[in-house]
Amino acid sequence: MSTGLLKGVAFIAGLLSWQGAQRIGAFLGLVWFHLVRIRRSTVFDNLRLALPDRISDHFSIARQAYRHFGMTAMEFFRMNRMSAGEIRGRVHTTGLDHFQRALDRGRGVIVITAHFGNFDLLACSQAARGVPLAIVSKELHGQGSNRFWMETRQAAGLTIFKEGAARQVLKWLKSGKVLGLTVDQRALPQEGGILAPFMGVPAWTHTAPALLALRSGAAVVPVRIVRREDGDHQLI
Repeated sequence: MSTGLLKGVAFIAGLLSWQGAQRIGAFLGLVWFHLVRIRRSTVFDNLRLALPDRISDHFSIARQAYRHFGMTAMEFFRMNRMSAGEIRGRVHTTGLDHFQRALDRGRGVIVITAHFGNFDLLACSQAARGVPLAIVSKELHGQGSNRFWMETRQAAGLTIFKEGAARQVLKWLKSGKVLGLTVDQRALPQEGGILAPFMGVPAWTHTAPALLALRSGAAVVPVRIVRREDGDHQLI
C-alpha cells in the first residue's frame, strides 16, 4: 500500500475517538477472521501444537486474536495523529521502579518483550515519555507500508536499528541507553538461535539478548503490555 493511502487512513482514524477506533478495528479483525481467512490455517496449526488439551477453545482463541489484531492496527493508525502526551496517556505502568533501577546503573538496559498486546504502543509510549529507546526492527515487504510504519514510530521518538547492526547496538547500550527486543520469532542456528522448549515443543529461539548483555554489561528487564477493560493499556 502507498504511504499516502495509509496516511489517509490515519487521518480518518484521527477523527475517531480512541474507543471508536478500537470498535472499528475489532469489527475489521472479525471480518478478516471469518471472511478473508489469511493465515487462519497457520493459527489453528499452532494452537494444536501449543494447546493440544484445549481443542474446544481453539476457535474462540483464534477469533479473539484476530479481533485484537484489528484493534491494534486501528490504534496504530490513530497513534499516527496523536501527540506525545496523548500516546503516553493511553499507557499506565506497573513495576517502573525495576526498570529505573536498571537504568540508573548507567550500563544500558535491554528490554525484552514479545508480540503480545500492542507492542508498538509499548515502545512508542516509552519513547514519548523521554526514555532513550531504540528497537531492532525488520522491514515490511511493501515499501509504502514500511515507510509509514517506520515514520510513525520515529515520530514518537523511537530510534530504529535494522537487523544486523550489532556494532551500533552495542555502542548504544554502552552509552547507557535502552534497547527493546522482541524475542518470540524463530532464529535459526546461522542466526545465532538455539533450540529451547516452548509450551512442550522445541522451538528455535534468540540468544541475542543474552549475548548483548554479556558484551555490554546491560541489565535485562522483561516487559509486557496488556489491554485494559477501559480501552487503555497496562505496561508491566
